[in-house]
Amino acid sequence: MSVEEESTSCYCLMDLTSCHLLLDQPGSYALVGEPLTQAAVKRLKLAVFGSVELGSLNYSLRVYCVDDTPHAFQPAHEMRKRMKHDLQDKAVTLCGKN
Repeated sequence: MSVEEESTSCYCLMDLTSCHLLLDQPGSYALVGEPLTQAAVKRLKLAVFGSVELGSLNYSLRVYCVDDTPHAFQPAHEMRKRMKHDLQDKAVTLCGKN
């Protein structure tokens, strides 16, 4: 799929493994559809952040499951760093089928 006209504000290129979008304006966009094959997967990143309250045995854990892209994971990681929560292990990528 591709559309290339002078008035078009979006260009989309799809291949067997990915979809690439070029846009004039930043914003929130959604791709909607159904996979044509069983090979299509949704990649998610699972990360566990934790902290210990000083002087107690209370341990706080926060689990995040976000899209497996740097732009989706970075805000959660930055927020937890500001709150002094440590990433407990390397974030894990999960692949789910439709």
